[in-house]
Amino acid sequence: MNINEEVRGNACILSLNGRLDNESTQGFQERMSTIIDGGQTRLVLDLQALEYISSVGLRAFLLAAKKLKPLNGKLVLANLQDHIKEVLDIAGFSSLFPSYPSVDEAVQNVG
Repeated sequence: MNINEEVRGNACILSLNGRLDNESTQGFQERMSTIIDGGQTRLVLDLQALEYISSVGLRAFLLAAKKLKPLNGKLVLANLQDHIKEVLDIAGFSSLFPSYPSVDEAVQNVG
């Protein structure tokens, strides 16, 4: 999986490209931790090019949100493809992470 990072205003946008599975989740978690430890507390995950997410990948979203909570941070999602949205819905994650149809809208609403 490839992760592209962009800072826009007070938001850090991570564009995920590929599969977030057992092989790639550790690297994703480390990248998220580094970003949060570096002071970024407003994160937007652009999932437009995410092909697949496993339960381990979903857990990484939870861990990032847990790390952001005491910092009054926020994690939002953007550009969910139907198959990824379905996984989030089934897992009950749709209510945990606000999602927006575009990165621009997500950046406006991340706080």
